[in-house]
Amino acid sequence: MSNFVVSARKYRPTSFDEVVGQDHIAKTLKNALFTDHLAHAFLFTGPRGVGKTTCARILAKIINCENQSIKQKPVINVLHVHLLMIMLHSIFSS
Repeated sequence: MSNFVVSARKYRPTSFDEVVGQDHIAKTLKNALFTDHLAHAFLFTGPRGVGKTTCARILAKIINCENQSIKQKPVINVLHVHLLMIMLHSIFSS
């Protein structure tokens, strides 16, 4: 049972290119990253299952990545991921 992974995590997209159905959001966020014009806060809203958490996780991984390249998959710092998971859990569990 220790090898069990929830399917939502197993098949979750890891880059904006893999996001399905939210092309306009992915394009907007990628353009903001390319031009280095990021807002100081983002508000992801909508009904369940539209990709709010997925887009937020991808954005956070790219922002916190030391490589800073959107064309490559982000190099994930374990501490950043842990802090991100705590933050997302506190936001979405309330």
